[in-house]
Amino acid sequence: IGDIEQTEGSLKRLQKQPEGSLKILAPKSFTTLALGDAIASFAAAYAYLNVSLMLDDLSFRSYDFIERGFDVAVHTTPIRDSTLVARKITNMRWLLCASPMYLNKHGEPQGPRELAHHQCLVHINSDPSDRVSRLGNGNGQVSVKVQGPFASNSVLMLRKAALASLGIAIVPLYCVKDDLKSGALRTVLSHFPIPAHPLSLVFPPGKPAPQKIRLLGDFLVDWFRKRP
Repeated sequence: IGDIEQTEGSLKRLQKQPEGSLKILAPKSFTTLALGDAIASFAAAYAYLNVSLMLDDLSFRSYDFIERGFDVAVHTTPIRDSTLVARKITNMRWLLCASPMYLNKHGEPQGPRELAHHQCLVHINSDPSDRVSRLGNGNGQVSVKVQGPFASNSVLMLRKAALASLGIAIVPLYCVKDDLKSGALRTVLSHFPIPAHPLSLVFPPGKPAPQKIRLLGDFLVDWFRKRP
């Protein structure tokens, strides 16, 4: 009888708790600054699930994570591969910012097209057209080709370059929130917003999605909803 009750208990637990492994691939900078606590809390909430989190710079081939044996990848840019399933978690706000020293020396741009005459710090590998900045206005979007002395695929390095007064950086809010509060950096062209970048979970097609991936998605949606 004891064995039967133990088996029934295990079956009930399997219906509620995912088991096995969940291998996640995520970008280095974003995970370090904004995602790491969420994944650790998810792992604590689902103790029967073995969670592996690998930090890496995601390639342009958005399906690489499947070939590398991962169950799901976290993307901070739009997914253009229609063979994959992308679940949107939230929108991430990006902005232009610079140090007071840079703005005092070079002046503050009053409109998007003035960016072409400034030193801009570019986030490379985030989009095929990295050096074209798109900002909103009352009539849609304005595209401006920018250039500058420094570029990186790491928002952490772009933040450091902005703090060093190298130019105007295009970075996500989560990366510079504390710097804006302290005054070390100032927002530039705040009336011309940069289109939000979607934060998504990407996984192979299949109906329905595995329970462990659905639960991770639900957990992250709730996590970022409470921490805008």
